[in-house]
Amino acid sequence: MHGKSHNQQTNMARLVASWVALLAVCVAAASAQSAPALKTLVQLGRNKLGAMQVDPTNGNVTGVVPLDMPEPSAGCSWEIAGGTIGQTSSVFYMNQSWFVMAQELCSEGQIGDTVLYDIMGPFGNYARLVNLTILSPSMGLQKQLSFSLNWDWTCNVALVAPSGQAGGEITFQTLQVSVYDGAVRPQASFLKEPATCEDCWRKRDGPSAMDNGNGRGDFADPMAINCGDSCAVYYVDDWHVGTSGPLPSRLVGRSFRLGTVLYNETAPLDIQTFTYSRLDYSEEAPARMFFGIGVCCVEEWCLPGCQTSGGQQVLFTFRPNATLPVEQTYTILAVLGQPDVTAAKLGVTFNMIYDVASDGPSDGGRQAAKQGKAATTSEQPSKDDLIVYVLYNGHVVTFDLSYDKAKQHYVVASQTISAGQIPQPLAWGPSRG
Repeated sequence: MHGKSHNQQTNMARLVASWVALLAVCVAAASAQSAPALKTLVQLGRNKLGAMQVDPTNGNVTGVVPLDMPEPSAGCSWEIAGGTIGQTSSVFYMNQSWFVMAQELCSEGQIGDTVLYDIMGPFGNYARLVNLTILSPSMGLQKQLSFSLNWDWTCNVALVAPSGQAGGEITFQTLQVSVYDGAVRPQASFLKEPATCEDCWRKRDGPSAMDNGNGRGDFADPMAINCGDSCAVYYVDDWHVGTSGPLPSRLVGRSFRLGTVLYNETAPLDIQTFTYSRLDYSEEAPARMFFGIGVCCVEEWCLPGCQTSGGQQVLFTFRPNATLPVEQTYTILAVLGQPDVTAAKLGVTFNMIYDVASDGPSDGGRQAAKQGKAATTSEQPSKDDLIVYVLYNGHVVTFDLSYDKAKQHYVVASQTISAGQIPQPLAWGPSRG
């Protein structure tokens, strides 16, 4: 008998229906309300956070919603989003939520509970702090700065964390945490590396990003829909050697689910943070594009276009394609200047808030966003246009990008800097207002 049986077809239809229903839950907050803005997470006081709306054109704060955290355990205090984007915070572009890690640091260097929070809003005067899951000390997790935290482009958060040490090796485990039901689903071991060494590669505590693989959902478990074996978590490896002197790092991509290496190439600049932008809705611009903040270098392995800006912080793009020369996979979009710690911590954020109906970024249009107007259908931008935000020296820098089809990479069409500075944030992301 050829083809699928009726039962197989029915089961697949149910899985697809479950996936659609689940996705609808995940994007329920994505209905358009007003022109795009930015939102930031700030520390207001002990055990108190604030979700703030920020106008990217002038830096004005248009609303602050307080969020109360629970009291930590006795003898402990909270460390909240202590690292970079992709390390201790991540953004869910479909429904304007972001995820942050909070960890109890206790006396004598002990680690208490590690909590993953989902923060929705602010929407006007409303925001909410949702405890997705608590990871207990019994799991052997280390300090959160050794984590990698990324949204997986469906309804889960991928957390890569060192979970134990044995036989002179540290094991990193991937945990798939569902945004839908909060369940924690361990995956295969992500990687093992020597606990101490000279002349070896070690995962850097810091930046990571996750792509969406081939863009096809894995329907094996409707409650754990994910891009499956094809999507990868990217991170930076540093070479530890007994002698001093500058040495190159490398960018590694491993299967989220299996831990197998999918990409491994020398990084031609010092990558501080990088974020994946799903551009596969575009007919012209390539998918699998990363935007990041880094520092240029002048050594022989450094990017040719970067060597004239040695020591300067830059905005760059990257496409993981090992078959192309480095100058075709990395592009320097703009030189920011002397390295700024906050820019390196927050990385970039986009004007991408996806609209299920249009299957594209509902960003209100470039002119609408700049003029503070509500979006209309006629103001929707070309799918090859993108706005990238960087917080540099306290000011919001807005880069209006266009895709150059001849050069096959993005170029900066215009650049503006907010007049006012914004309060020091723990994390940030896009918002409709």
